Amino acid sequence: MTTFDDIITEGSNAVINGQYLLFDAKMISKTKELIIHTDWLIAKMALPFIYTPSNFSKLFLKRTACSQGIFGKSILQYILNYKKPKSSP
Repeated sequence: MTTFDDIITEGSNAVINGQYLLFDAKMISKTKELIIHTDWLIAKMALPFIYTPSNFSKLFLKRTACSQGIFGKSILQYILNYKKPKSSP
């Protein structure tokens, strides 16, 4: 799993190279990974990307068309539905 230091390193490299769109895509990908695999708050996820939690949430919403909360709930719902035992007739 990605560590906090890995995110900071990747994010810094992407911004230094001027690849902002690539940085946004990587940031969204890492954020989704963190939502799925951790219980981090938005403020902690925003920190390595040097965003305020509010701006971070706005960018996530703009790039994915859903908030982090809705994304997390939809993943949880998918997992719960996937693991449901199928009833036999």
